[in-house]
Amino acid sequence: MKLGGPEAYSDQNFAGMLTRTGAKLDVFGVYGLFYGLLAAPGLIMPSEYIKIIFEDEDGFSSKEEATTAISSLLFVLDALAKWKPEKEPLYYPDIKYLKTEDGLKARATDSLSLINGVVSGLDLGKTAESDFTVSGLKAMDALAKLQAMLTAFVESFDQEQSEPEFDYAGALKLMEELEGMVAGCVKEINLGLKDARIRTARSIQEGAIEKSAGQAKSTKIGRNEPCPCGSGKKFKKCCGLLH
Repeated sequence: MKLGGPEAYSDQNFAGMLTRTGAKLDVFGVYGLFYGLLAAPGLIMPSEYIKIIFEDEDGFSSKEEATTAISSLLFVLDALAKWKPEKEPLYYPDIKYLKTEDGLKARATDSLSLINGVVSGLDLGKTAESDFTVSGLKAMDALAKLQAMLTAFVESFDQEQSEPEFDYAGALKLMEELEGMVAGCVKEINLGLKDARIRTARSIQEGAIEKSAGQAKSTKIGRNEPCPCGSGKKFKKCCGLLH
């Protein structure tokens, strides 16, 4: 499924910007990173994932380009955060490929980049094996196998073909099947970590409540302390009589 977005944004332009600025991740890597981060139970500051995507700010030709790049990142993250894996297909970057061997090789390479991004996002989000449900762990195992399959698929294009003609239709069908399996794994990983994300959210909420209660207690005035009204009397013999 395509992400879409405002007129100022397109996956093709975003991919070009990442290449032009010497980013460490391509557009598929960024999507994968965000899928991993959104699935992970840990909360990550923007500065942490921006460092993974961009080496430093020197790659930008101007402040305007830097602003556009960060705005595009936040748009993609916000859009993917609204994804409903229970009933929606995976969002893939809307990139056009040549209908050739090179085009299929690039397509497979991009899927590999997405998988690597997902794994990086899960790691950055401090995901532990114990956070997963059984189905989530199976999806992680399947994703690792798909990573190996796609690697072999990419390498096959560099090998001498024994057949007189390249079976583009057959290779395209295989590539589409692999993409579908990758999408299914990312979906199951997200669902398999849902309970862990809920536990983290509750823990943060409870911590905030305890902190708030502690701060409230710390402002309580002792009975023998000077009354804050300025009378010079002890609190218990002044305004404390009203409590």
